[in-house]
Amino acid sequence: NVVFENKNPSVTIAGSGTILPNSGKLVLPFEAINLKAVDVTIIKIYENNIPQFFQSNGYKDGTDLRRVAKPVVQKVVRLDEDKGLNLNKKNRFTLDLDKLIKAEPGAMYRVTLGFRQSYNVFACAEAESETATSSDEEYGNYGEKIDEDDDFWNAYNSYYPNNYRWNDRDNPCTPSYYTNDKWASRNLLASNIGLIAKRGNDNTMLIVSTDLLTAKPLEAVTFELLDYQNQIIYTTKSDADGLATLELKRKPFLLIAKKGDERGYLKLDDGGSLPLSRFDVSGDVVQNGLKGFIYGERGVWRPGDSIFVSFILEDKLKKLPANYPVTFEFYNPKGQLYKRSVNGKPLNGFYIFKTSTDRESPTGNWLAKIRAGASTFSKTIKVETIMPNRLKINFDIGNTPYLGIGASSSAVLTANWLFGNVGKNLKAKVDVNLNTMETTFKGFEAYEFDNPTVTFQSQVKTVFEGTLNEKGSATINTNLNENNTAPGMLKANFTTKVFEAGGNFSIDNFSIPYHVYKNYYGIKTPEGDKLSGMLLTGKDHLVNIINVDRNGNLLKGKKGVNVEVYKVQWRWWWEQDEENSFANFTQNNFNKIISNTYVTLINGKADFKLRIDEPEWGRYLILVRDENGGHVTGKSVYIDWPGWAQREQATNPTEASMLSFTANKPKFKVGEEVVLTIPSGKGGRALVSIENGSRVLKTFWTNTNAGQTQFKFIAESNMAPNIFATVTLMQPHAQTVNDLPIRMYGSIPILVEDPSTILSPTIQMADKLKPEVESSITIGEKNRKEMTYTVAIVDEGLLDLTRYKTPDAHAAFYAKEGLGVKTWDLFDYVLGAWGGNLERILSIGGDGSINRNLSPAKANRFIPVVKYLGPFHIKAGESKTHKFKLPQYIGAVRAMVIAGQNGAYGFTEKSVQVKKPLMVLATLPRLIGPGEQFTLPVTIFATESNLKNVTLSLQLQNLQLTGNPVQTVSFPQPGEKMAYFEIKAPMTTGIAKVKIIAKSGKEETSYNVEMDIRNPNPYITNVVSATIQPGASFSQAYLPIGMNGTNSGAIEYSSLPPVNLKKRLNYLLQYPHGCVEQTTSAVFPQLYLDRLINMSDKQKATSESNIKAGIGKLKGFQNT
Repeated sequence: NVVFENKNPSVTIAGSGTILPNSGKLVLPFEAINLKAVDVTIIKIYENNIPQFFQSNGYKDGTDLRRVAKPVVQKVVRLDEDKGLNLNKKNRFTLDLDKLIKAEPGAMYRVTLGFRQSYNVFACAEAESETATSSDEEYGNYGEKIDEDDDFWNAYNSYYPNNYRWNDRDNPCTPSYYTNDKWASRNLLASNIGLIAKRGNDNTMLIVSTDLLTAKPLEAVTFELLDYQNQIIYTTKSDADGLATLELKRKPFLLIAKKGDERGYLKLDDGGSLPLSRFDVSGDVVQNGLKGFIYGERGVWRPGDSIFVSFILEDKLKKLPANYPVTFEFYNPKGQLYKRSVNGKPLNGFYIFKTSTDRESPTGNWLAKIRAGASTFSKTIKVETIMPNRLKINFDIGNTPYLGIGASSSAVLTANWLFGNVGKNLKAKVDVNLNTMETTFKGFEAYEFDNPTVTFQSQVKTVFEGTLNEKGSATINTNLNENNTAPGMLKANFTTKVFEAGGNFSIDNFSIPYHVYKNYYGIKTPEGDKLSGMLLTGKDHLVNIINVDRNGNLLKGKKGVNVEVYKVQWRWWWEQDEENSFANFTQNNFNKIISNTYVTLINGKADFKLRIDEPEWGRYLILVRDENGGHVTGKSVYIDWPGWAQREQATNPTEASMLSFTANKPKFKVGEEVVLTIPSGKGGRALVSIENGSRVLKTFWTNTNAGQTQFKFIAESNMAPNIFATVTLMQPHAQTVNDLPIRMYGSIPILVEDPSTILSPTIQMADKLKPEVESSITIGEKNRKEMTYTVAIVDEGLLDLTRYKTPDAHAAFYAKEGLGVKTWDLFDYVLGAWGGNLERILSIGGDGSINRNLSPAKANRFIPVVKYLGPFHIKAGESKTHKFKLPQYIGAVRAMVIAGQNGAYGFTEKSVQVKKPLMVLATLPRLIGPGEQFTLPVTIFATESNLKNVTLSLQLQNLQLTGNPVQTVSFPQPGEKMAYFEIKAPMTTGIAKVKIIAKSGKEETSYNVEMDIRNPNPYITNVVSATIQPGASFSQAYLPIGMNGTNSGAIEYSSLPPVNLKKRLNYLLQYPHGCVEQTTSAVFPQLYLDRLINMSDKQKATSESNIKAGIGKLKGFQNT
């Protein structure tokens, strides 16, 4: 049986254009079904109101028209004059606009096609049909008569019949069906002016005007740029090439182009710029034409350490005056501003800020922000409680970029003392923590490679625990024997600890990808709706599948996979945690498989057609499963009926406006020729725009040839580090030779290398240094170039904690820049010829515990070895020598030089050992309690054969030696030995200091270390109260309680009941910390203490200090 569906009455306007060029007879095509007439309404938007119109509308919109427009035409147009026409099927009609209006240049018209129940030819059964005799009356004479009063606008904006019933809104046999949400509207503008505008991040703008009829440049076009308040902020004219370039002081909102009586309009809102997400335009952002590079002298700092923050400002476009002051802001981990300073005396763009945290500052990620003009640059500063490494740890896995099952499974662990000695026979432990990571491969970023139906719990495994050999090394097995339960690639985080004989350890961390699978499947689904990503039912959707190896290469040959499609139950909370959205997928009985298809991949590629037909809709999961039980990948899609789509699914190809072209190679050196090959049709014009991260550098016009067009230009120095070649391909409006849009566009990145931007600083210094002796370092430039530089000399043990690399300013300044130019044009709104927007290319794109025993003075367990010098400047051919002295220290330091000058940058480094013939190291506990005893291990290094007997002695402060204060250690040959001293803490608290002195002949060395002695017990207070009668006396034996140095007594007498004022005063003055209420309670009374009692100068100073500290602490409780 064949069933013919009776379609509801409807009217639609074909295409999506707004601009009407004078390329022939102008008609408005529309389609209608089951209608014998339509109401045509034309509303004129006056030229002087166009800017106000664009404040709340785009070319296609019609909001708040009453503010800017008036109706000029209302007419009934019959569709049934051709008696041979079957009105029950969809027919295309054309509306001759010239007979209805004479288009006034500069004005815009909104054409609306409506219909009412009396126009219906839909076959309605008598039982369901309602009389429509009063239907036309309910329109309030909405017909031939043009009425400007409220009746017209009420009917136009929101018409509902008097007997409207919501339940009948889709029933064409009732008046409730005939409302204005079923009408079709289109804005129309008569203009031959084509416009392109490009705005750079540095606020430069290029405007291009073309003739829509011929695609040729338009000369002598007047451009007016308006702000949002419709005030003209710039006026200029196009040159012979249709171009105009200008520097903007304010962001424009609207571009108006005028040539004779013709007008062109282009709205310049950021959201309306041409989408570029399908093109590779990623990279670093250039802010207002400025670049900046922030670097520190190391990767991690302790609370209380000095921090040297250096900043290099690059202003190639000379946006800022010389010696422009920049502002440094330092924020704690809560986001609170901690310090601010200004530097207005840079040296050739080098700014230095010396700052620090407090000993009590919180650990975590601090933030350094530097503001230069309207640009802001930032860098994370890690503050942690750390100890520097004393051993150099090397975990060598070879040159492999990853580990995995079946890959090379062994690594070599090596440990040496920083000053060069082998770390022989030391204990070591290697742990690995496996975590999930996103599986990605270069060139396939749009594909999903992870299995969403499985979860992987983080695991910690010990892969080695033992002793290093005589050479200080050990072999580590890195095959983790992980089974195939991971969703994809894993990240292996290795933590290596090597323990000294004295108990201290050095630590090393690094991460590397770990492959559980030998190959991976990737899946890519169509983009879907712009706003929601939704796909439509009733259509075939092409799903791309690939198979790659661990290096991201497509696998050759044939291979089969199973493609499973599941209908999954919707749960709103799944969307709250996308990572675990299908964690219970296999346990959910509501998830049902609807298809299982075997797909063959050829050379690592295959396609799968997904189709869901009505009435089905919802969320679907597509799984690609290796038939041999290997990797599984999947992705969810949401599919719904077309009526729920957020945009029209046009009948045109999805990427109609996308232009794909190539360069003869991806990377060029300055002076080389770049050749672009552009697919094109005959008779068009191509605008080639050379753009970078800030602005448009050059613009060229070229005529296009049939098939392809080649365009050539020379790579120049100002194009480094990269440019984007952006091509806009235009065709005449009336051409019918091909079915391409009148405008296509595309952009490709081109890397440009400039050898002149590289500096090669040199370091001359001794290969070995001695502590506490003046040393020197000489800085020059290999090619005798002028340069400005800074020097940092830092303990390698501090640098190794984060595997710190010497800052590379050249890599930062010449990293690939992201495209910094936004482009707007109006070709998508051109009517008559196909404008190609049809579908736009998608844009991706408590309370603190009270502890009064906390001592405000704490031991400094080590003094960071950091020397920071600069900035300095040397002229061409010069060198400079700098003197410095290292403190008491043995190990190794790295000298780092970061240089720059006029857009050229470089760095160099040199690691040198810091040692003496005789050296000692000691390890103390971090803290100890009063009266406790501990063993002090001392490591002695004798590096020369004449050092046979070494005498060790101790100098103690606030500690007691329980054994022999002097020991002698014999060295038959150079090496290292251990000595041990028994030490006891006194019954007091405070800071204890130890100095170890080693002597052998003329050689003498020493090592200083501190520790805290802290009582873990709370304070105890004994109070004796008594009342003395007149003429009587009172006596009380006084017996101190607690430890010497921590106890005190006080007597208080008063004619009033005693308040134990001494105790409460001490409590206030010693109160260390607390929550907001505790801090306020402690500090607020101290504002009035001097009115209550006579305070000593010391007490006044302490109270004032507490008040200031309390105010500072209250700031710390803020979260914003």
